[in-house]
Amino acid sequence: MTNSAPPTEEAIPLLNRFFPDVKLFFLFNNRRRPFFRGKEGRIPKEWTRPTDPAKYQAALHNSGFLTAAALDHAALSPGAQRSLRDLDAVLLPEFFKVDQRAKYYQNVYYRFQWVLAFGAFITGLIATLTLTFSFDKETLDVGQILAVVTALVAFSSTIISAKDRRQNPQKRWYIWRRTAEELRRLYYLYLTDLLEDDGTGRPREERLQDAVGEIVERGEDDANR
Repeated sequence: MTNSAPPTEEAIPLLNRFFPDVKLFFLFNNRRRPFFRGKEGRIPKEWTRPTDPAKYQAALHNSGFLTAAALDHAALSPGAQRSLRDLDAVLLPEFFKVDQRAKYYQNVYYRFQWVLAFGAFITGLIATLTLTFSFDKETLDVGQILAVVTALVAFSSTIISAKDRRQNPQKRWYIWRRTAEELRRLYYLYLTDLLEDDGTGRPREERLQDAVGEIVERGEDDANR
Protein backbone atom coordinates (compact mmCIF):
# COMPACT_ATOMS: atom_id res chain seq x y z
CA MET A 1 0.00 0.00 0.00
CA THR A 2 1.43 3.38 -0.99
CA ASN A 3 1.09 6.41 1.21
CA SER A 4 -0.76 9.30 -0.37
CA ALA A 5 1.00 12.65 -0.57
CA PRO A 6 0.03 15.22 2.06
CA PRO A 7 -2.30 17.96 0.84
CA THR A 8 -0.71 21.17 -0.34
CA GLU A 9 -1.48 24.49 1.32
CA GLU A 10 -3.59 25.48 -1.69
CA ALA A 11 -5.83 22.47 -1.11
CA ILE A 12 -6.56 23.45 2.50
CA PRO A 13 -9.41 25.94 2.95
CA LEU A 14 -8.17 29.29 4.18
CA LEU A 15 -10.38 29.25 7.29
CA ASN A 16 -9.24 25.78 8.34
CA ARG A 17 -5.61 26.67 7.66
CA PHE A 18 -5.54 29.50 10.18
CA PHE A 19 -8.24 28.16 12.51
CA PRO A 20 -7.93 24.34 12.41
CA ASP A 21 -10.52 23.83 15.16
CA VAL A 22 -13.28 25.84 13.49
CA LYS A 23 -14.76 22.90 11.59
CA LEU A 24 -14.63 20.69 14.67
CA PHE A 25 -16.31 23.44 16.70
CA PHE A 26 -19.24 23.78 14.30
CA LEU A 27 -19.66 20.02 13.95
CA PHE A 28 -19.62 19.63 17.73
CA ASN A 29 -22.20 22.32 18.32
CA ASN A 30 -24.39 21.37 15.35
CA ARG A 31 -24.88 17.92 16.87
CA ARG A 32 -25.83 19.62 20.11
CA ARG A 33 -28.24 22.08 18.56
CA PRO A 34 -31.32 22.16 20.77
CA PHE A 35 -34.86 22.00 19.45
CA PHE A 36 -36.86 25.15 20.17
CA ARG A 37 -39.76 25.17 17.75
CA GLY A 38 -40.24 24.61 14.07
CA LYS A 39 -40.27 21.37 12.14
CA GLU A 40 -38.95 19.20 14.97
CA GLY A 41 -40.85 21.03 17.68
CA ARG A 42 -40.04 20.75 21.34
CA ILE A 43 -39.04 17.35 22.68
CA PRO A 44 -41.83 16.12 25.01
CA LYS A 45 -40.94 15.02 28.53
CA GLU A 46 -43.22 12.00 28.67
CA TRP A 47 -43.38 9.10 26.23
CA THR A 48 -46.55 7.72 24.71
CA ARG A 49 -46.57 4.46 22.79
CA PRO A 50 -47.17 5.02 19.06
CA THR A 51 -50.52 3.76 17.82
CA ASP A 52 -48.90 2.80 14.53
CA PRO A 53 -47.19 -0.62 14.96
CA ALA A 54 -44.61 0.31 12.31
CA LYS A 55 -43.52 3.36 14.31
CA TYR A 56 -43.21 1.27 17.45
CA GLN A 57 -41.08 -1.28 15.63
CA ALA A 58 -38.93 1.57 14.31
CA ALA A 59 -38.49 2.84 17.88
CA LEU A 60 -37.38 -0.63 18.96
CA HIS A 61 -34.91 -0.81 16.10
CA ASN A 62 -33.49 2.64 16.79
CA SER A 63 -33.03 1.77 20.46
CA GLY A 64 -31.16 -1.44 19.72
CA PHE A 65 -33.87 -3.93 20.63
CA LEU A 66 -35.18 -6.91 18.72
CA THR A 67 -37.99 -6.21 16.27
CA ALA A 68 -40.63 -8.41 14.69
CA ALA A 69 -38.97 -8.07 11.29
CA ALA A 70 -35.66 -9.35 12.66
CA LEU A 71 -37.18 -12.42 14.33
CA ASP A 72 -38.34 -15.73 12.99
CA HIS A 73 -41.02 -16.50 15.54
CA ALA A 74 -41.48 -19.99 14.18
CA ALA A 75 -37.87 -20.77 15.06
CA LEU A 76 -38.09 -19.34 18.58
CA SER A 77 -38.58 -21.63 21.53
CA PRO A 78 -41.68 -21.16 23.69
CA GLY A 79 -39.43 -19.82 26.45
CA ALA A 80 -37.90 -17.19 24.19
CA GLN A 81 -41.33 -16.10 22.95
CA ARG A 82 -42.55 -15.79 26.54
CA SER A 83 -39.46 -13.74 27.45
CA LEU A 84 -40.14 -11.34 24.59
CA ARG A 85 -43.75 -10.93 25.72
CA ASP A 86 -42.63 -10.28 29.30
CA LEU A 87 -40.11 -7.67 28.17
CA ASP A 88 -42.61 -5.94 25.92
CA ALA A 89 -45.15 -5.75 28.74
CA VAL A 90 -42.87 -4.92 31.69
CA LEU A 91 -39.50 -3.50 30.69
CA LEU A 92 -39.88 -1.73 27.35
CA PRO A 93 -42.56 0.77 28.46
CA GLU A 94 -40.36 1.83 31.38
CA PHE A 95 -37.29 2.02 29.14
CA PHE A 96 -38.98 4.34 26.66
CA LYS A 97 -40.28 6.53 29.49
CA VAL A 98 -36.85 7.10 31.03
CA ASP A 99 -35.21 7.33 27.60
CA GLN A 100 -37.65 10.10 26.67
CA ARG A 101 -36.86 11.95 29.88
CA ALA A 102 -33.15 11.69 29.14
CA LYS A 103 -33.71 13.21 25.69
CA TYR A 104 -35.90 15.92 27.18
CA TYR A 105 -33.36 17.05 29.78
CA GLN A 106 -30.54 16.78 27.25
CA ASN A 107 -32.42 19.20 25.02
CA VAL A 108 -33.17 21.52 27.97
CA TYR A 109 -29.50 21.56 28.94
CA TYR A 110 -28.35 22.39 25.42
CA ARG A 111 -31.06 25.03 25.09
CA PHE A 112 -29.86 26.79 28.23
CA GLN A 113 -26.25 26.66 27.04
CA TRP A 114 -27.08 28.11 23.62
CA VAL A 115 -29.21 30.88 25.09
CA LEU A 116 -26.54 31.81 27.64
CA ALA A 117 -23.80 31.82 25.00
CA PHE A 118 -25.91 33.99 22.70
CA GLY A 119 -26.77 36.30 25.58
CA ALA A 120 -23.08 36.71 26.48
CA PHE A 121 -22.25 37.51 22.86
CA ILE A 122 -25.04 40.09 22.57
CA THR A 123 -24.08 41.66 25.90
CA GLY A 124 -20.48 42.08 24.82
CA LEU A 125 -21.49 43.43 21.42
CA ILE A 126 -23.94 46.00 22.79
CA ALA A 127 -21.46 47.03 25.51
CA THR A 128 -18.87 47.73 22.82
CA LEU A 129 -21.35 49.81 20.84
CA THR A 130 -22.31 51.65 24.02
CA LEU A 131 -18.72 52.74 24.59
CA THR A 132 -18.36 53.70 20.96
CA PHE A 133 -21.42 55.96 20.92
CA SER A 134 -20.73 57.40 24.37
CA PHE A 135 -17.50 59.10 23.27
CA ASP A 136 -19.38 61.35 20.84
CA LYS A 137 -21.68 64.01 22.25
CA GLU A 138 -23.95 63.80 19.21
CA THR A 139 -24.58 60.10 19.80
CA LEU A 140 -24.57 60.20 23.59
CA ASP A 141 -28.31 59.52 23.74
CA VAL A 142 -27.86 56.39 21.63
CA GLY A 143 -25.11 55.25 23.97
CA GLN A 144 -27.37 55.69 26.97
CA ILE A 145 -30.12 53.66 25.33
CA LEU A 146 -27.66 50.91 24.49
CA ALA A 147 -26.46 50.92 28.09
CA VAL A 148 -30.01 50.22 29.25
CA VAL A 149 -30.35 47.44 26.65
CA THR A 150 -27.05 45.94 27.86
CA ALA A 151 -28.35 45.89 31.43
CA LEU A 152 -31.61 44.23 30.35
CA VAL A 153 -29.81 41.53 28.35
CA ALA A 154 -27.42 40.86 31.24
CA PHE A 155 -30.37 40.67 33.65
CA SER A 156 -32.17 38.20 31.36
CA SER A 157 -29.04 36.04 31.15
CA THR A 158 -28.83 36.03 34.95
CA ILE A 159 -32.43 34.84 35.25
CA ILE A 160 -31.88 32.08 32.68
CA SER A 161 -28.69 30.99 34.46
CA ALA A 162 -30.53 30.81 37.78
CA LYS A 163 -33.30 28.75 36.17
CA ASP A 164 -30.68 26.43 34.70
CA ARG A 165 -29.13 25.84 38.13
CA ARG A 166 -32.53 25.26 39.72
CA GLN A 167 -33.67 22.67 37.16
CA ASN A 168 -30.22 21.09 36.91
CA PRO A 169 -30.97 19.51 33.50
CA GLN A 170 -27.44 18.17 33.00
CA LYS A 171 -27.64 16.07 36.17
CA ARG A 172 -31.12 14.75 35.32
CA TRP A 173 -30.06 14.00 31.76
CA TYR A 174 -27.20 11.89 33.10
CA ILE A 175 -29.38 10.10 35.66
CA TRP A 176 -32.13 9.18 33.20
CA ARG A 177 -29.63 8.13 30.55
CA ARG A 178 -27.90 5.90 33.11
CA THR A 179 -31.28 4.46 34.11
CA ALA A 180 -32.18 3.74 30.48
CA GLU A 181 -28.88 1.94 29.89
CA GLU A 182 -29.40 -0.15 33.03
CA LEU A 183 -32.79 -1.23 31.67
CA ARG A 184 -31.20 -1.99 28.30
CA ARG A 185 -28.69 -4.25 30.06
CA LEU A 186 -31.50 -5.95 31.99
CA TYR A 187 -33.35 -6.55 28.71
CA TYR A 188 -30.60 -8.74 27.32
CA LEU A 189 -29.90 -10.44 30.65
CA TYR A 190 -33.52 -11.52 30.81
CA LEU A 191 -33.69 -12.47 27.14
CA THR A 192 -30.62 -14.71 27.43
CA ASP A 193 -31.84 -16.20 30.73
CA LEU A 194 -28.93 -14.70 32.67
CA LEU A 195 -31.03 -12.77 35.17
CA GLU A 196 -29.65 -13.53 38.61
CA ASP A 197 -31.79 -15.87 40.69
CA ASP A 198 -32.68 -14.39 44.09
CA GLY A 199 -33.16 -17.85 45.59
CA THR A 200 -36.85 -17.38 46.37
CA GLY A 201 -38.10 -19.65 43.61
CA ARG A 202 -40.40 -16.94 42.26
CA PRO A 203 -41.30 -16.89 38.54
CA ARG A 204 -38.92 -15.04 36.24
CA GLU A 205 -41.50 -12.45 35.25
CA GLU A 206 -42.01 -11.44 38.90
CA ARG A 207 -38.27 -11.05 39.38
CA LEU A 208 -38.18 -8.98 36.20
CA GLN A 209 -40.88 -6.66 37.53
CA ASP A 210 -38.96 -6.21 40.78
CA ALA A 211 -35.68 -5.53 38.96
CA VAL A 212 -37.30 -2.97 36.63
CA GLY A 213 -39.08 -1.28 39.53
CA GLU A 214 -35.87 -1.08 41.55
CA ILE A 215 -33.92 0.53 38.68
CA VAL A 216 -36.66 3.08 37.91
CA GLU A 217 -37.21 3.90 41.59
CA ARG A 218 -33.48 4.50 42.06
CA GLY A 219 -33.53 6.82 39.06
CA GLU A 220 -36.50 8.74 40.48
CA ASP A 221 -34.79 9.16 43.85
CA ASP A 222 -31.52 10.37 42.29
CA ALA A 223 -33.26 12.77 39.90
CA ASN A 224 -35.32 14.36 42.69
CA ARG A 225 -32.51 14.54 45.20
